[in-house]
Amino acid sequence: CGKVAGMKIKQMIDENIITKEQAKVGYVAAFPLPEVISGYTSFYLGVRSVVPEAVMTVKYTNTWSSYSTEKQAAKELVDEDCVVISQHSDTAGPATACEETASDVPVFNVSYNQSMLDVAPTTYLTGCKINWMPYMKAAVDAVLNGNVIEKNIEGNINGNDVGAGFDEGWVSMLEF
Repeated sequence: CGKVAGMKIKQMIDENIITKEQAKVGYVAAFPLPEVISGYTSFYLGVRSVVPEAVMTVKYTNTWSSYSTEKQAAKELVDEDCVVISQHSDTAGPATACEETASDVPVFNVSYNQSMLDVAPTTYLTGCKINWMPYMKAAVDAVLNGNVIEKNIEGNINGNDVGAGFDEGWVSMLEF
């Protein structure tokens, strides 16, 4: 998703809509937890792989799901001249803020876990989605067969924690 955002920013630079110095992304983050921090870090690294000059501002909402709080955080990022806003939060607030922006420069949205195409038809770029099916299927199978869950799951095991990505089918991209 970060690479897609970076490609849009590069296009905006190439078309003289913004300068390299205006390559700024915003991120609406729920809590300062490892899951959220690793998410926005990977997003930012993706952006920077395309536009090395890009900078990012993160706004924490301290909630998993508050439309008004998430929308307000996104509006603040818009006011700080961010041209792409992504999120690790669960409402359409950030996408709505991007779509409602009255700025001369459009502000694009990269969503999390659900498409925002219907909410932000002119500013939505893409998103990613967690697919819980591989984990849940393996966990239930382990329990039903008396096995240890962590030994029954394909992914990166770290103690009692497990994670995986595209290769294992745990993460997928939404429409572009």
